Amino acid sequence: MNSYKSMNSYKFLKAIFFAFFDRGFLPRFLYPLKHNKKLIARKVYLQNLKKGKDAFKNKQLEWDERGFWFVSPPPLPDELNSYYASAYWEERGKEERIKSRDIDHFIMLKRLIPELSEGNLKVCNFGAGHGGISHLLWLSGHSIINIEPSGLNLAYDERWTTLARIDDCDEPVDLVYGSHSLEHVLDLKKFETDVERLLRNGGWLFYEVPNSEHPLMGGRSGEIQPPHTLYFTRNYFSQLSATQILNNSYYEDFFPNTQADGDDGEVIRYLGKFP
Repeated sequence: MNSYKSMNSYKFLKAIFFAFFDRGFLPRFLYPLKHNKKLIARKVYLQNLKKGKDAFKNKQLEWDERGFWFVSPPPLPDELNSYYASAYWEERGKEERIKSRDIDHFIMLKRLIPELSEGNLKVCNFGAGHGGISHLLWLSGHSIINIEPSGLNLAYDERWTTLARIDDCDEPVDLVYGSHSLEHVLDLKKFETDVERLLRNGGWLFYEVPNSEHPLMGGRSGEIQPPHTLYFTRNYFSQLSATQILNNSYYEDFFPNTQADGDDGEVIRYLGKFP
């Protein structure tokens, strides 16, 4: 019991120290030398976090008739790059992992795309993040191209190729997969052109995005939720030029395998087959 109290006291004092340091009340030399690098890294993190938030100041949401809201004027790429490269993932944790959402997507894709069980497909994972579904697809014998600008450790050369931007990808792919990445795109028209350029005839396009018609997800409420730049409705996906829409439904976010009634789901999940 005493050791538990001591640990809590230590954490409390450490939190107080960081609070004073963050506000510039304590010089760095007062802390043990071995922790100086951590303090410097924390300072950089806080600066980049501020940059990410400042990128959305004095902006508003505007409606596009194709079925989405967008931040206007859009943040500049330079305003967001340092944020995504450091502070964004510091908040979410940098360790690699496979989440229940990845497993649920994988099961759904195998059910709706028989070719995933039959042969070797080339898959572009746009906004690969921790690489969750990339691991599952690689274990199933598919070839993966990760698009991930953050610098997360996805450097398994024997497993896949990792690129910082989708512009850098010039290999045709059978499936473009984007889980909670499309809402971060700055230039949607250019991104759509890139996807059209990459997707083979008869290829598939999968997205999961926040449902902007849900009252807590921005968009309809007029609330900007940084760092999201785009706020989609299901109408946007229904207007894409798919030859077959295999899924365009609402789902619960905390229970990812649970389909929602009406527009109450926190996320939209879309899968289309393209000419």
